[in-house]
Amino acid sequence: MKLEQLYVLRYHYPDGWAVPIGGSESKEEQHFYFAEGACEGAVHGRFRAANHPRRRSDGPFLMDMQGFIETSDGTIIMTDFQGYGRAHPVGRRQVVGTVRHVTDDPRYTHLNDSICVLSGEVRVPEHAEPIEQAEVQLVFEVNELIWEAPPT
Repeated sequence: MKLEQLYVLRYHYPDGWAVPIGGSESKEEQHFYFAEGACEGAVHGRFRAANHPRRRSDGPFLMDMQGFIETSDGTIIMTDFQGYGRAHPVGRRQVVGTVRHVTDDPRYTHLNDSICVLSGEVRVPEHAEPIEQAEVQLVFEVNELIWEAPPT
């Protein structure tokens, strides 16, 4: 197998909410965020989504984000992101995961049965607290996993 870059996604959360699970002393939380941004690359356009990650008590977020890309050529591509927002390093946390896409446009339907992987990071501004959620930028490189026959 090999990886082929599909797009770079840059987005932020203009609004978000969180509630602790198991009481105010618990480190486990359920979150909900609206996401807005853009993709550049083989897929290029506006990105909108909702992420409802759960933060585990040991720190990582379990990303669960569904949305769409409205391409610059007028196509809608639905997206489903799953993965981990790692709790490290502080100020530039790592993100790893998978992405599935669905569309009815023949130019992009090859994505309907492909698996994509992502690596990225959460970029927090370096200025003093408090930091507003809308100031935090997330950057993902999304690569399509290209099938190749396994070794004989």
